[in-house]
Amino acid sequence: MLLLLAILPGVAILLWVWMLKKGEKPPKQMLLRIFLFGVLTMIGAIAVGLIGEVLVEDVLLPGSFLYLIIDNLLLTAAAEEGGKYIALKKPTWRSRAFRTTYDAVIYAVTASLGFATVENVIYVLDGDMGDAILRAVLSVPGHACYGVFMGCFYARARTAFSSDDQGLVRRELTLAFWVPVVLHASYDLCIDLCEISDVFLALVLLYSLALYVVAFRLVRRLAREDAPFEMPAEAPPVQPPVA
Repeated sequence: MLLLLAILPGVAILLWVWMLKKGEKPPKQMLLRIFLFGVLTMIGAIAVGLIGEVLVEDVLLPGSFLYLIIDNLLLTAAAEEGGKYIALKKPTWRSRAFRTTYDAVIYAVTASLGFATVENVIYVLDGDMGDAILRAVLSVPGHACYGVFMGCFYARARTAFSSDDQGLVRRELTLAFWVPVVLHASYDLCIDLCEISDVFLALVLLYSLALYVVAFRLVRRLAREDAPFEMPAEAPPVQPPVA
């Protein structure tokens, strides 16, 4: 039962995001590939976290505010969202299966939920029913929301790539990474601060609710405005010189 509760939230969210796609759906093979890549990013995130903790604890006092910021921003959020970003970009950026702007959202959410699902299984099987319900309401949807924002900027980067605007491509790809990192780190920091005061628990709930509302509206708008990428205009053929 606990295993089912650990897996079901991610599957349900991914199915909802996928069903909003109008017209031709992304290939299931690509979705499975990205999902599995997302699962594998757990290994890198754990390695970065363990090594980073050893290095940071030699410099900063564990539990200090600066330590919490670095831990949540770099050792957790950046490591996890960086893995998801790689799982998203590597198989899709130049793929023929990446055809429209909303595809970016589906692929980014898939990568996020690949990571979130395996993380959820690990935590839930080591906990109880209460942990399973709490994570189904907060943790898994949170990861999906980070994926929505990543996909939004990733779509804009791919649109800029089609128009050959390399400066805009770099800017939007940077945002596709850092916006989810900041959102993720802010949530984790509030969770850590809950150990200091119950006031931060209310902040976690309000933050999560606001994040869900914005991400929900954003997904629906992006699905409604879904459009194919324009290919760069081809240069006119060179005419042979007149003899």
